[in-house]
Amino acid sequence: MISCNVANDLWTNSGITINAANGNDTINIGALTALPSLTVNGGTGDDTVTFKGDITFTAGASLNVNLQDDD
Repeated sequence: MISCNVANDLWTNSGITINAANGNDTINIGALTALPSLTVNGGTGDDTVTFKGDITFTAGASLNVNLQDDD
């Protein structure tokens, strides 16, 4: 499992992309505010994504969670 805390100002970034590797990955996403976009790519294996808090996106933002297109 990979754990990452994002504490910088997301207004200055174009978004967050999480690329899991091979194997069975668990990705837990907590509360995020003013997020420009979020992309989660599962990779190979049986992956799990859990949203554990409120996520607020900016206008025109996107959410893409892709667990089907394994490498």
